[in-house]
Amino acid sequence: MTLAENIRVDPITALRTGGGIALGIVSTVIGRPYGVPVDLVVLLAALTLAPLDLLPIVVVTLIRRHDTVLGPLTLSDLAAIVYLARLVGSRRILGVHATASRIVLALFFLWTVLVTLTGLGQQSTIGWLAVYACLGVMLTYAPGGKRWLHIGVLGLAAVELLLYVPQFPARFFGRYVNDPAHMGFLLVCALVIVSMSEWSRRLRRVLVAVLVFGILCTFTRSVWFSLACVTVAAVLPRRWWVPIALPPVLAGLLLPLLSFVTQSFHLSTESADIRLAGFAAGLADFRENMLTGQGWAAAAAARARGISGVSQLPVYDLWIYLGSAVGLVGLVLFLVYCGLLGRESLTDPVAYLGLTGALGMSLTEMPLYAGSLIAVLMFTMPTARPRPPAHQAIDHTEHTGGRIRQADSRTQHTGGRTPRSGPHFARHHRRAPYYRTGARA
Repeated sequence: MTLAENIRVDPITALRTGGGIALGIVSTVIGRPYGVPVDLVVLLAALTLAPLDLLPIVVVTLIRRHDTVLGPLTLSDLAAIVYLARLVGSRRILGVHATASRIVLALFFLWTVLVTLTGLGQQSTIGWLAVYACLGVMLTYAPGGKRWLHIGVLGLAAVELLLYVPQFPARFFGRYVNDPAHMGFLLVCALVIVSMSEWSRRLRRVLVAVLVFGILCTFTRSVWFSLACVTVAAVLPRRWWVPIALPPVLAGLLLPLLSFVTQSFHLSTESADIRLAGFAAGLADFRENMLTGQGWAAAAAARARGISGVSQLPVYDLWIYLGSAVGLVGLVLFLVYCGLLGRESLTDPVAYLGLTGALGMSLTEMPLYAGSLIAVLMFTMPTARPRPPAHQAIDHTEHTGGRIRQADSRTQHTGGRTPRSGPHFARHHRRAPYYRTGARA
């Protein structure tokens, strides 16, 4: 079944989509006559009218646009808040499961808040990361939310690639993304989606070649390494520990080639020195507060308050940053979360490879901050729909089988007509609620 066949849009959904887009355009030109925030009212109406499953596309495609629409909130921020608010007010919230990975992630955020309250840091950044995490959780319960997210990733990647062609061979920053690392990880996610799709082999090969071309044009070593991690993970047997263990092992194997790659592609040698200095500063902070850390975004908080004695060097490594910010406890919690997420994504190759690519990027990047496209993709791409308990699956099968047998018995009294039941129809019926994206909310 192709992607186009999986996504079926009914007329009402099309009207709501068109109406939401139209209202969004009106909100950008109507302004605020006489100081009245009419544009904000129209924008909220657009986000409320648009189909629920389309709002994550707004979040992903506009996360790098920093123009504010309501106080400090950008349009992407507002779309994420409206999305979660609409979900909380719908019946879909009743089906959310407290899986092991989500419990550990909640404990991680609680610990981060506690450490930051008692130490030094910024609570607002933690709040936005929690919003991105909730977005990833709720997408697994949307009938077509993950597929629409994938379409948004592919669409943004396609637009950026088309706009980049006249600029070749300049470094690929992206017109809207405007950062080679974020642009590169977006292309890596698009590559995973395309390679795992059911499209024709010829089309996939062409798209993969185009996406790899874009990834190479970012001239960003962390993106290239993420691509290497995804490629190797796709070949290896799928195991829960591979997304965690593969990046450091592969980094050790490829480290001798770093100087060769840097010289061959005329890459900056200063970035390596900056990263090494940041690693050393992060490890020093970790040794000083090994158990609890010094708080999330402590450097930014110290800079805003004029506090001295806190290192201002950026730590371009997620794990070292976690150690310095939330200590050994927070580091272990996030490591356990990634392991549990790897186990839950074993049945979803896109989520599995997305997690591997994100953790590969994290060795030389610290992507967890507000307004980070990598952070949004890191919390949304690897999430997978939790499987029901075994006894529920058995009960459902028995119940479905009962309906099939009853339907078969009814055929004896209907002149041999083929009923709308049977094994094929039962399979289609069980899949329909998850794949159909025309569901209204």
